[in-house]
Amino acid sequence: SIFDAIRASRGAVERFGGHTLAAGVTLKTEQIPAFRKEINRYAAQEYPDMPFPTMQLDCKLNPKALSLSLAETIGALEPFGSGNPVPLFGLCGVTVKAVTPLKENRHLRLILEKNGISFPAFRFHTSKEEFPFSVGESVDLAATLETNVYRGESRLSV
Repeated sequence: SIFDAIRASRGAVERFGGHTLAAGVTLKTEQIPAFRKEINRYAAQEYPDMPFPTMQLDCKLNPKALSLSLAETIGALEPFGSGNPVPLFGLCGVTVKAVTPLKENRHLRLILEKNGISFPAFRFHTSKEEFPFSVGESVDLAATLETNVYRGESRLSV
């Protein structure tokens, strides 16, 4: 419960509110270190065996391997669900070349590059302002590959 964690750290906050899955907090800038210390102490005390969140990649890919054919082959493994998760691929050390907002800034189209190979990728439900990376930065991606049909033409969607 994020609310319980904040409540346990209330000595460092001015105001807080919320519930188990969502909460808000108001604190002075100079109180951030104390708040961080208190909330981390709470987490360590209440969840001592809680591992750091991890993401299991099925395979790391070189951008050269990205193709519509690969996405179609993955599509043959459907239907995906809890017993058959969508394969998750790692694309490591790629450079952000462009970030373009789509659909009234609700989604992003990215141009990424590694070793001279450029490819588009999409980040859904994220505005340009929320995207934590800038053009020129190197990033590691966890991505799914799908076939997207747009105006009658099949394309790879990363």
